Amino acid sequence: MAATRRRVADDGRQTLSNIRRNLSKGTVEKLFEDESFVFELLDALYEEEVDVTVKTELLAVLEQYGLDRLEASCAEQVAARLLDVLQEQRGSSDRLRFVVQLMLTLTSLVVTNDMLKTEPCGSLVSHLWEIVGRVNDVPSRRLRGCACQCLRQLETWSPGLLSRYKDRLVQAMREERTHVFQDYATLLSTVLTNLSARGDSTPADSIPADEVVPPLSFLMDNAFLFTPSGLWPVVLSVMELVKTTVHVAPSIFKPLMLQNLTSVDPCMLHIVLYIQKAFQGEILTAEEESQLLQRLTSGVNILTLRPAQRLLILQWIKAYLQQGGAEELQEEETAGSLQRVLHPTVFDSLDIHVDKLNVLTRSYPTDEDHNLGEDIHYLKRLALTTGNDQATVGLYRVLFAAYTHHQTQRVSDAVIKITQDLVVDYPHLIPLILDFLLAIKETLSDSTVYQATLSSLHSQVLSARQAEVLSHFRFYLQVLSASAKQPHIQQQKTIQFLVGLVRYAESSGACDWELGCAVLTVCRNLLLHHCSDYIYYDLGELLFEMQTSFSDCDIRNRARLLYALLAGASDEKLRDVLGSKLLGGVVLSQNITNMLTGSSQNLGKAEVIHMEKTGLEWQRVSLTPVFSSLESPSDLVHSLHVTGRLESYFQHLAYLKAELVYQYTLSLSETSEYEVLSAVSVRLKASTETFTPAPDIHLLSISKLGSKELTLRLVPRVPQPSVIDVQAMFCTEDHSTVSCLLDPVGVTFTDLTLTLPWQELGVDVLQDRHCVFDELWAVLTADSNHARQQGVESVKVVQCATDRIHRALNAFHLPHPSGDEGIVDKYLMFLPPSYHLLLQVVAQSNKQVVSMATDYWQILPCVSNYLNTIDSAT
Repeated sequence: MAATRRRVADDGRQTLSNIRRNLSKGTVEKLFEDESFVFELLDALYEEEVDVTVKTELLAVLEQYGLDRLEASCAEQVAARLLDVLQEQRGSSDRLRFVVQLMLTLTSLVVTNDMLKTEPCGSLVSHLWEIVGRVNDVPSRRLRGCACQCLRQLETWSPGLLSRYKDRLVQAMREERTHVFQDYATLLSTVLTNLSARGDSTPADSIPADEVVPPLSFLMDNAFLFTPSGLWPVVLSVMELVKTTVHVAPSIFKPLMLQNLTSVDPCMLHIVLYIQKAFQGEILTAEEESQLLQRLTSGVNILTLRPAQRLLILQWIKAYLQQGGAEELQEEETAGSLQRVLHPTVFDSLDIHVDKLNVLTRSYPTDEDHNLGEDIHYLKRLALTTGNDQATVGLYRVLFAAYTHHQTQRVSDAVIKITQDLVVDYPHLIPLILDFLLAIKETLSDSTVYQATLSSLHSQVLSARQAEVLSHFRFYLQVLSASAKQPHIQQQKTIQFLVGLVRYAESSGACDWELGCAVLTVCRNLLLHHCSDYIYYDLGELLFEMQTSFSDCDIRNRARLLYALLAGASDEKLRDVLGSKLLGGVVLSQNITNMLTGSSQNLGKAEVIHMEKTGLEWQRVSLTPVFSSLESPSDLVHSLHVTGRLESYFQHLAYLKAELVYQYTLSLSETSEYEVLSAVSVRLKASTETFTPAPDIHLLSISKLGSKELTLRLVPRVPQPSVIDVQAMFCTEDHSTVSCLLDPVGVTFTDLTLTLPWQELGVDVLQDRHCVFDELWAVLTADSNHARQQGVESVKVVQCATDRIHRALNAFHLPHPSGDEGIVDKYLMFLPPSYHLLLQVVAQSNKQVVSMATDYWQILPCVSNYLNTIDSAT
């Protein structure tokens, strides 16, 4: 017998373990698709050996994941079995949580599966009412509260379901002396509301007053017994009754409102204000309403309230000011008091600070902006000092409220000045500023400030350095795109600026897809909103420059399309084609077909087939480091804090660009199922933290008859050995688009150790090279008082002969100036883009003591492994 009980308990735990396992995988819903699993779960509820906590969790899972998966017949069987369990367990005070979850699950089952008109629903109501009917039974107070809420949900979904219990519910409410009183009251208010709104069969004026007024009066007279959260649904129900019945007047709320007129509880104040707004002028006198508004304004600066509660009070003040019906807030004395209260203090959070200023600007007459500069001084300094997005949004919210309310020249000037100052230091705020200007334009018919501010921003961008614009082109080009939509702004300088920007980007190797899209967006807006006669030559030059400077096929094709439209279409036709892109692809394809030959069929995107083996093979042929000079200092250069001779060295280093140029051969193996591949693209998925983005490599075609030579150019950001994944995409003979992975590109430690380009760095004499080595060693190994560490030093002993380590490192050796062999051998390695690795080797019998110094400490494990290979080779 004991073994049987243990087996049953283990089965219950195993069922729960299975559910938890499927919950972690996200497949728990599939369990309930099998009806046998549902009934297995229900069987566990009958077993006394299964722990009650396990039963409770099983019910919770059934409620959350299984109820909407049940068929109609299965749902009725589940409801019947759960009702049996409820009938057995509803008197168990020691299984309170289980019975509560059981009632919740049954209620959800009836509502979810639309069983409100069936026998299980009637049985559930009877069981719940038996629990509710235990008035003043203290041990079951939690059960009775839960039963009331379950009945309320059933009454909400099926109005009139509990109408026959109205009188008994009124009596229970009057007799109840525990906190469950408010659960009874909430249920009763819902029943009365549904009773008065049952439609034509029971008109509202035919309901006897003695069925509605006495219980409602009792509720309102005892409102002090409710918690704020319990009072809300009762108030809403009574408000609905006031609006739908002739027997209940708004004055029924007056005792509640007078009791809480001086309350500092924000929830109660919110209830009173909500009632007052719904029945304006029907409950409170003018004097009482004035007192309410004074309490409202004084609550703004009560620091004991939470920020969310103070924000709610500010929203109420804003609503009163916007509706224009609160004459008390417009009186001079009250308005002055309100303005004093609304001035921000040091204790206000940013949200409260902003909302106070929003309300404050609306409290002044429309022709008076008062001291706007003083009011926004803190927000302006915060935005200009930190560039914080939240502070900037708050500042522009205040400026928006001020300009839409006042529209004075002083506010307009403040907007332009603040915008100019922000863009200088924080270009990432440009999208926020443009959103503000667009909101001004859409809100007001007068768009003077929009045009003036946008023109100012446009001029500011055109006067910026190309390097600065290129580094933040995602933001700066949004200004040019917005200004391109304004016919009154001349665009010749804009196009010339973009031509120079594209050329500068090409020289810097920054002509990527994102930059091309941003420039093409500006070009499209120019074609849509300006006469092509005035921009024909300049815009044609820009589009041609993009076709030759960008390697991305998408950018080149789109630039070619705009160039063809500019050269071969009238302004009307051009706008018809480009403007229709906003309306959908079908219209766009039809318009282009009218100009160009081809099909007007709306074709979908090509499906990309991913394959593991396609026969594409590539092999590494060689690696050549290439050094070149830049026109401006590189942002990849890592410079040390140096003086003297090294200062000139690092100045030259700042203009040095180091590239790793790999030569690969790409071929199609004889075992491949394809004879010819077309439109082959090879993409390197290098980490942007380690390498600058490498351009894709494109081939027109490749066949089994021969191989193709490819050149990969990698520009390291840090000298970190890496493995770069490579993806190829191509079109097959049956016009399918296929992608596959090629062998990864391995950038090893030996690839990254380069001979220092002495001539490019202006160090030609051997003696000077030794001086550079010695000074670098001193800087990297000295104790530094600077905030950032200059370098790191390490030592390793290698068991090998001197000639072996010399042969391995000969390319980096610095010969002794006199030509004789010194006691210490010096080796200097360059780690792109601008780091160094210095070695000093001292021979001691059959071992070599290698001292290392570097300004990139992460490379030391690779150095150690490399020296180990020399050691093991002996």
